[in-house]
Amino acid sequence: MLPVRALSAASPASLAARHVPAIRTPRSPAPLSDPHPSRNPPLHSQPTPLRRACFPSNRLLALPGASGKSTIRGIGSPAVRSLARTDGHLLSSPTVSAARGPSAVSPRAILPRMAGATEQRGSSAAATLAAAAATAATSPVPSLEELRVAAEERAGGPLGQRERLSKATQRLFGAAESDVRVTLFRDNSAWCPYCERVWLQLEEKRIPYVVEKINMRCYGPKPDWFLQMVPSGLLPVLKLDDRVITESLDIMFVLERAFPDHTPLLPSPSDRAASQRVEKLLRLERQLAGAWLQWARVGDGGGGLMGGMFRRGGGGGGGGGAGQRMFEEALDAVDSALQEGGGPLFMGDQMSLVDAVYAPFLERTAASIPFWKGLTVRGNPRWPALSLWFDAMDSRPTYLAMKSDDFTITHTLEPQIGPVVLADAGAAHRDYIEGRDGSGAWDLPLQPEVTAWGEDDGTGGAGREAQREAVESIILNHELLVSFCLRALRDKSFPRQQAMLIGGRPRLQPPSDAELEAARERLAPGVSEALRHVAHALLEGTETLGAAVPAGVLGSLSGEEEEVAVCVAYLRDRVGVPRDLTYPAARQLRAHLQWMVRLLGSKV
Repeated sequence: MLPVRALSAASPASLAARHVPAIRTPRSPAPLSDPHPSRNPPLHSQPTPLRRACFPSNRLLALPGASGKSTIRGIGSPAVRSLARTDGHLLSSPTVSAARGPSAVSPRAILPRMAGATEQRGSSAAATLAAAAATAATSPVPSLEELRVAAEERAGGPLGQRERLSKATQRLFGAAESDVRVTLFRDNSAWCPYCERVWLQLEEKRIPYVVEKINMRCYGPKPDWFLQMVPSGLLPVLKLDDRVITESLDIMFVLERAFPDHTPLLPSPSDRAASQRVEKLLRLERQLAGAWLQWARVGDGGGGLMGGMFRRGGGGGGGGGAGQRMFEEALDAVDSALQEGGGPLFMGDQMSLVDAVYAPFLERTAASIPFWKGLTVRGNPRWPALSLWFDAMDSRPTYLAMKSDDFTITHTLEPQIGPVVLADAGAAHRDYIEGRDGSGAWDLPLQPEVTAWGEDDGTGGAGREAQREAVESIILNHELLVSFCLRALRDKSFPRQQAMLIGGRPRLQPPSDAELEAARERLAPGVSEALRHVAHALLEGTETLGAAVPAGVLGSLSGEEEEVAVCVAYLRDRVGVPRDLTYPAARQLRAHLQWMVRLLGSKV
């Protein structure tokens, strides 16, 4: 076990006064984890680790009324517009949390601009991180170097060897770089379902390709050079030799024709019956997507959008109205089509282009409908063939490496599709997915769960692999994560939170730059210590550390526990899958950050 030092009597002021070497902080929107992008990361039995995504929370976007009516979340609100600007990777980067009570202030409602997570302001930012480093020497929590040594002992080698598909800039599959003919332009955070279907096809066919990551409109402007190439700015885009192709389905058919020797995903043109089945299934996918969006955005209230906004959600799946019936009938048709094909996949037992087309939307449907409406999709006995399809897809390392989790999906969809109507029937599920108090979702020890993502037993797997993945991200990205946590101080979507953190009364005007910088320097040591304590807990177990470090006492803090807790919660609520971590690792990290917030005596 790592040593736990005696609590230091040194004051924050005395610690900050010590000389510390200057710390250089990156100024570019580089990933927070690996310093060198992977060119051809292997796929494992678990999805690749990611960086944090940011997602809006319905608690801050629209507070449920006392009447318990369905709630519509407004995409036009400043909170959601801010949320939609995020880019980059966190853990490489960070997710979003909702207020947990009438007086709680939590940043879960906004998607941060992840690319901005590494933005600093010259020497003042370096001084902030230097202050954090100064405190580490006398902290009761192990130093970063001690944590690194312990983590490497557990891993049996140096950290930083873990490779992530979500961060790959090239996938060569044994080919020479000079032989690569394909460039895929996809979104930075792996949110876009249309990008995912092309990405999955490339991986399944093992076509060598280069990746260029471009902002989605909902989280940042697109570069001029890209708009010159594609005036619409829509993603995905594929460049094959000198040809530029847009529209995901067009891209997928072009790839099948251009690379016939790379695991064909379409039947032979001579097989007319199979080809007609493909066409029928692709039409059905569009019908399902339309029914899903219709029910999500309008609901069952009648009278268009406003009717759905003010109609109380009923039991079961959120009202049982026309929107729900249309959606269920579309799923009935999909389930029947799977059974007709012999399953478990759409064209039998072999992966096809049809599965790649359906996968991103069924993934998002299965996560969002229980959250918004309270109707279970995956595992519902009404659709047994669909459940078998999910199981079959989960057996494919290619898909596992890019699939997302319920929290990430439900908090990143609205910036893309617009506001949705929430039904009362989904309230308990929303509480669970968002880790609210009483739900047990993020409480340690984690319990086995079944969500749209699949089954997770909460242990972290063999050798505590999930915990090791999470702690590695904290250690390798510590300075950037401290800086990211401190963004809670300057997030303009949370003026009440800013006023609290700056120590003043609620004000109409946001705090000045000078006030923000002073608060950053004051709180950086405590945030650094809190993150190291989380890493220590991931390595040793919270039950061990609970006795070693008394609850509510951390050496560098002096009356700043609540403020540090808000910064830690800011990170907790911005862990994204697959951008930052695999889901088991993200679940462990969220829960351990939650444990840290509670250890600090906060309910945020």
